[in-house]
Amino acid sequence: MQRTIIGLDIGHSSVKVVASSSSGRHQFLFPSVAIPAFAISDEGEARIAATETVAVGQRKFFVGETALVQSCGQPPALGLTNDWIETPEHSALIAGAAKKLERLGLDLRNCLVVTGLPSALHTHQKARMREVVRQQIQAEVLVAPQPFGPLQTLMLTPAGTLSSAHDMCEENWAVVEIGHFTTDFLLIQSGRIVEKASGSCGGVRLAVEHMQRLLNQENIQVDHFEAEQALRERRIKYFGKALDVTEYAKQAISLIASEVMDTASRVLDPVARKLDGILIAGGGAPVIFPELSLKWPHATIANEPRMAIAEGFCRFGMSISAKTQGAKEPAAA
Repeated sequence: MQRTIIGLDIGHSSVKVVASSSSGRHQFLFPSVAIPAFAISDEGEARIAATETVAVGQRKFFVGETALVQSCGQPPALGLTNDWIETPEHSALIAGAAKKLERLGLDLRNCLVVTGLPSALHTHQKARMREVVRQQIQAEVLVAPQPFGPLQTLMLTPAGTLSSAHDMCEENWAVVEIGHFTTDFLLIQSGRIVEKASGSCGGVRLAVEHMQRLLNQENIQVDHFEAEQALRERRIKYFGKALDVTEYAKQAISLIASEVMDTASRVLDPVARKLDGILIAGGGAPVIFPELSLKWPHATIANEPRMAIAEGFCRFGMSISAKTQGAKEPAAA
């Protein structure tokens, strides 16, 4: 029976999951929102909430859409600190992902989970992250730097085999993964990761926070989630009216673009012109890519950039699993 492989990206904006099993491939995402669970009087809503209620120790949490709805549209902004993985809310999101996978009929008893951390946190948090995931999913767990995921979408096919489109033993690529909390960088030259070009700077949250400040100056009060949505949609619903906030969004995006460009210039400029390409991924990629492409004409945006980490992790897990399975089989006579 095919082993279940899970690419898990616990993002600060949404949880992304791509899984491969004997029943096929599955992918989904849900908001990174977790709040303490409570009794719901409406029977229909209670049934829906039960599908997104998880336990972490003795505490129960609503996660995902249920948490978003039941927080009256004003959920807490989770995870905007480096010690996020130590919080029960983070564990609740992992448990929520596991529950959704089980509802899809996937067997998690002998699975492989590949997940990630920001580049700047990977070295000293990877062992702890492995423990945190295993507390919710009894699985083999691999922890990689987040931009390692999008890189695998270049190197590997959806089946986890080597791609014929790229030869990473010969090519040189950089990955810029623009997430909510951090933007992470990775440089690979002839199949080898360059340590000094790995690092992190601020993510889309910087633009979101600036968007909030700009709107607050106009006496337009919005929460973190509304401001993030306004960045993408360039409008907000306010007392029954749709307000055009395009100019504010441009100013906020310019701020994060400058942050990314400053860090990118420091770590990539010495080699950028020599690269075969620069892959831009992450939920913030569509917002920032137009400005980055002006500096780097060989930049390209990942297919489904928001899912690129989870997709790449799933492909990598499939590749590892195939090699491990092959090693266990006796050689042909």
